[in-house]
Amino acid sequence: MDTYHVEWCGQQRPRYGGIERFVLKRTGAEVTFKREAAKDIDELKQMSIAFDLSAGEYEELKAALTNIFAGESCFEITDGQSIGAA
Repeated sequence: MDTYHVEWCGQQRPRYGGIERFVLKRTGAEVTFKREAAKDIDELKQMSIAFDLSAGEYEELKAALTNIFAGESCFEITDGQSIGAA
């Protein structure tokens, strides 16, 4: 499969794709799942992730996520810049 992989609660509920919106913030991320994906992962529609990263760690994470979501229109950074498909 030529897309990202999502797991919820381990490998019991995996799927490829299914993210409607992934917003990266300096102190966390907000993930919204598409309806069909939510069905596969216990009706999980949205997830908030908090982290405390150094500036360097944050830049590494941002670069990694930019690579993971390349070609996808769901990835955003807090400055509103959309990464991926036009």
